[in-house]
Amino acid sequence: MQNKTLGIALLGKGSTNHLHRQEIIDALATHGISVLYLTHPDYLKLLTNLDNCRYSELFISINEDGFIGFLKGLLKFTRSLYPSNDEAKRFVFSDSLLGLPLRTKAFRRCLELLARYRLIMLWVLKLEQILYRYGPGPSVVAQSLESIDLLCMIGYSGIELQETNLLWWAKFNNIPVINVVANYDNLSTKAFRGVDLDRLLV
Repeated sequence: MQNKTLGIALLGKGSTNHLHRQEIIDALATHGISVLYLTHPDYLKLLTNLDNCRYSELFISINEDGFIGFLKGLLKFTRSLYPSNDEAKRFVFSDSLLGLPLRTKAFRRCLELLARYRLIMLWVLKLEQILYRYGPGPSVVAQSLESIDLLCMIGYSGIELQETNLLWWAKFNNIPVINVVANYDNLSTKAFRGVDLDRLLV
């Protein structure tokens, strides 16, 4: 069996708790898959090194400037409101409007209304894809990055800038992505997905 390399991104507490485990490394090794953990330099110092895997510092350069950057942020914010008819989201959203100018409140209310409909969210996602594909792309640097056959990440919403840009980098380089969802609320309340999913493990 030809050996494959699975890159696992450790960009926060959730991914570390769920994916930085010896049993995962051992289970994948039985199928001829080696693990390369990718994480920030300052976070790498906090990890306890596991056996039979590799670690690499991850640097993600993000270009969110100018009008395209503004549009990306606006589309991400709109996706983050979905599903806006969720009771908890409505409470948090209403609280976020306190103290804002009337014009800003009205604009965000319009976005909240749009975020109630899945079809509109699909259009938002498609426009966001166009901006990432034809606008300034992310730059990702890590040792042995070229050896990765698959990329594994926690979550799929594409709201956090680091995760979003790493996802799009993988898409641009034809690297399949496995998105792992460990909590049910990620599917129901954690925003509309930010990419077309290759594999989703729940």
